[in-house]
Amino acid sequence: MSRRLDVGPDAGFSVVLAVFSILILLTLGIAMVSLVVQDSELSVTHVQENQAFYAAHAGIEYALGKLMSNWSWGGLPSPGKNVGVGSFWIAPPDAVDENGNPLPAGRKRVISTGIVGGAKREIQVQVAGGTISTLAGSGAPGYSGDGGAATSALLRHPEGVAVAPNGDVYFADTDNDVVRKVAFATGIITTVAGNGLPGSTGDGGPATSARLKAPEDVFVAASGDLYIADTGNHEIRKVATATGVITTVVGNGSPGSTGDLGLATAARLNSPRGITVASNGDFYIGDRSNNKIRKVTALTGIITTYVGTGTAGYSGDGALATLARLNRPQGIHLASNGDLYIADALNSAIRKVAAVTGIITTYAGTGTAGFSGDGGAATSAQLNAPEAMHLNSVGDLYIADTVNNRIRRVSSGGTITTVAGTGTAGSAGDGGSATAAQLDTPRGIAIGSNGAYYIGDRNNNKIRKVVNFAVVAWVETRT
Repeated sequence: MSRRLDVGPDAGFSVVLAVFSILILLTLGIAMVSLVVQDSELSVTHVQENQAFYAAHAGIEYALGKLMSNWSWGGLPSPGKNVGVGSFWIAPPDAVDENGNPLPAGRKRVISTGIVGGAKREIQVQVAGGTISTLAGSGAPGYSGDGGAATSALLRHPEGVAVAPNGDVYFADTDNDVVRKVAFATGIITTVAGNGLPGSTGDGGPATSARLKAPEDVFVAASGDLYIADTGNHEIRKVATATGVITTVVGNGSPGSTGDLGLATAARLNSPRGITVASNGDFYIGDRSNNKIRKVTALTGIITTYVGTGTAGYSGDGALATLARLNRPQGIHLASNGDLYIADALNSAIRKVAAVTGIITTYAGTGTAGFSGDGGAATSAQLNAPEAMHLNSVGDLYIADTVNNRIRRVSSGGTITTVAGTGTAGSAGDGGSATAAQLDTPRGIAIGSNGAYYIGDRNNNKIRKVVNFAVVAWVETRT
């Protein structure tokens, strides 16, 4: 027997209402899920945009490092370099701003694009590289200007240059028979040694009352003491930073090549040109006309020959430095690891003595005077009577290629390039790229802790300054 279930009007309405409610709830649920998904997608996009910005920033840092060591660096094409969860690539640096307007001479634009997922961020920077200016000297020969702006002072054939830890620049104002200083903080020039008259007096008294004779090089030791290659007096003088008192620390005033294994003050030098001091106080002398490098041990005051037989020539690579021949060595530079670099001027080469072994090698130059080799191995390049050099903090060696009227740079990898000077003697170019500027017989070079380097531009009667690298504008965009 079967039974029929009757559904009345009220029950039917309830079923319809229930179904309708379920549909509404389903619709609301779908909408909420959609909103959550959209919000999640927006959050992911926001995160990716931030990550892309950091990738682009990493690209700028990468590009700046490349340009610091090679101003001609050509960029990093896509797909570029991975960083974090994304990547960056660098367009070839150009010479226009973000609006397409030409940049001033010596500037480049760098564009870095960071990519993470579908997000892209772009950063543009303008960098100034190798801009040259005058730090001291009006260009006219003379001796004046102390207490005023260094750019208005008169110099006479400045040569060796040194930079103190605080940024003050010291230089040998050679034919004024003085050493002068340009204060980093103010740009004011003063005389710190010598009274402007040639001679060899004043030991034990104020350095500014003493007489020097054609000093050609200076060095500021870690202690702050100032060492002077008093070339015409055949001596090395020292000015104590604490007292300003000058003394003779090497040489008896007569030219010669005697005294090894005895006290340095009793030894004879012959036209000493280069001076450098180690962190332990030992110092080295470019004993030019003796064709030697001499060393004075701080602990004992004893002098010895460190490089050279005393006979002019070009030989000895691969053997002990004391058996080698040099020809009119001039500037010298001591690396932090103790390796010694020598401007072997009349051999048109830079020689290097390894601290660990005492072995000498040629670091730059072929031994034949000339100009060639940029972009290639430094040992295959020609120099012309280089007189000074200085290592920067990353191991690049800057060379005053004197007769070529250029500054050359040997990268830590051994590649040589020109970084200042066109090769034509002159004084033009301030405010522009250093490679488009003219120098005239540069005989000194020193690098500051900020990377700027200073040139003793002898026949221009100036000290020139090259700011190696600086970021001058920054623009961020989204793509």
